[in-house]
Amino acid sequence: MRKLLYLPAILFITLISCSKKNETKHQALVTINEKVYSTVVIGNQTWTAENYDGPGGTASTRNDEAAIGKYYTLEEMQALTLPAGWRVPSEADCITLLKSQGTLIWEDEYGALLDSVSSKYLRSTTGWYLPGTNKSGFNALPAGKYQAFANEFQDYKSTANFWTTTIGIPEDAQTWFIMDFSGFYDSYGTGGAPNSYARVSSSRLVEPYGYSLRFVKDN
Repeated sequence: MRKLLYLPAILFITLISCSKKNETKHQALVTINEKVYSTVVIGNQTWTAENYDGPGGTASTRNDEAAIGKYYTLEEMQALTLPAGWRVPSEADCITLLKSQGTLIWEDEYGALLDSVSSKYLRSTTGWYLPGTNKSGFNALPAGKYQAFANEFQDYKSTANFWTTTIGIPEDAQTWFIMDFSGFYDSYGTGGAPNSYARVSSSRLVEPYGYSLRFVKDN
């Protein structure tokens, strides 16, 4: 009889222990170049949960810089100075982020693609033509990209594009790995087929682009 009385207490302790073990994220703050950013713990890494909005870069002409940050060229990204422990993510860091949310459809030397259902976990709940759930807390914002050559802002509300520090395959100064997200309907309205993905892939930088920036550190 006494053993039966102990059983509920044991189950209670076990449930609490499992609950704490499964807590994989929490919010904190980090100051980068005199500006404060929120962060999120995802697996064994901590990511900034906002787009970088520091010195340099190109601000959007839509006057929404406070929400989506600035766009940075490859040269601007490479010149950044970050707090100890923090870095611009590599291709491997980004693939680890994608894997934390679900099953990759493919992964090879040219990158990786996350399935369309799990990719929603990484996108913000507002701003997109096809919003995400932000279950991960990463909060990818649909800033699109800046085409510096033509001074044009492209794909706003439908994509998010982030620099990595990894040169493309084959090694080529004009090829670079980019982490990008898609969230729109093929008709850019509400009647088309949904286009939803998260991927890391090698892109050829034929013209100079400005992309968003996030930072990561190991826990």
